[in-house]
Amino acid sequence: AGDQWQGSLESNAFEGYTTVQVLNLMGLNAATIGNHEFDFGPNGDDALGGDPQGALRARMKDAAFPYLSANFGVRRKDHGKYRPLPDQRAYRLFQIDGVRIGVFGVTTEETPATTRPGFVQNATFKSLIDTTRKFARHLREERRADLVILLAHAGTRCNTPDAQDPLMENKIRARSDAGDRVCNPNEELSKLLAAIEPGTVDAVVGGHAHEIVHHWIHG
Repeated sequence: AGDQWQGSLESNAFEGYTTVQVLNLMGLNAATIGNHEFDFGPNGDDALGGDPQGALRARMKDAAFPYLSANFGVRRKDHGKYRPLPDQRAYRLFQIDGVRIGVFGVTTEETPATTRPGFVQNATFKSLIDTTRKFARHLREERRADLVILLAHAGTRCNTPDAQDPLMENKIRARSDAGDRVCNPNEELSKLLAAIEPGTVDAVVGGHAHEIVHHWIHG
């Protein structure tokens, strides 16, 4: 769910290259783009004036798995339209045991304020809510997905409901309204899930908040 490359000496020294190689060996299916994927700006020796997403472009090319973001695009110099990067995809379909699983990604709208602004000055980050509705509908109705999973580099923070029910409990959490009562409604992912209709997506793999959260929110 994004922010794979930032924070370790091994990754920072090589602008995420080593991390991507490990994920290739692990057989990762897909990832979304987090705000810290933009931190390195131009690639390597081009750092004094190259493509502001140069490192991101290079790492996406190195990856054996797709990077998915349906709401992020960059404006090309030759016209005013925003387009995905060459190796960026909005979604990916997987067929597993006869089940069609549609997976799509979104990147936090906070990115211009949570990475170096100069590295995203030519970029747009569209509404998470509008994008989620659009691509969930496309995957179900046009691509005939049985399940739709959202990779969201957007997070939320939740309190523990009670001492006997810790958030980090290692089991599948039964359907309940606990998340609606204990998760911060002002966080980006909480706002997204409260806005979309229940059943729009079947599950969300989220990032960005640096907390383990395992809840049902708004169905």
